[in-house]
Amino acid sequence: MHSKLKQFLIEIRDFRYNLVNEHVGRVSKKELKNTAEALASKWYAEIQPEVHSSGLVSPESISTFNTAFDKLLKLAGSNNLRSSYLAAIGAITKHYRTEILTPFLKQPQSSSSLSMLNKILS
Repeated sequence: MHSKLKQFLIEIRDFRYNLVNEHVGRVSKKELKNTAEALASKWYAEIQPEVHSSGLVSPESISTFNTAFDKLLKLAGSNNLRSSYLAAIGAITKHYRTEILTPFLKQPQSSSSLSMLNKILS
């Protein structure tokens, strides 16, 4: 799970890099909007359910990330300011390592079976 979370962070940072290298006021490129939407979708479909079911991340932290990904999804719906996208991405990346990655890094490898048990009991 840790490698999956780390890969997701890399994808988010790549998106930020692409935004920074866009020298326009508003993001209108379909490719960037699609990437923003894909990242939010991946959060809700893959990452967030696993993070939540692990019990390693507080519900408050998950809610904060949900809000940030909601914002990103909303921005992808139309031509919004590049600075708005960067602010949304910044809200995600600022605490991702400490609040999402670190608890999984500290988790003993053998407790993945406990994570499966938590999923079954939920």
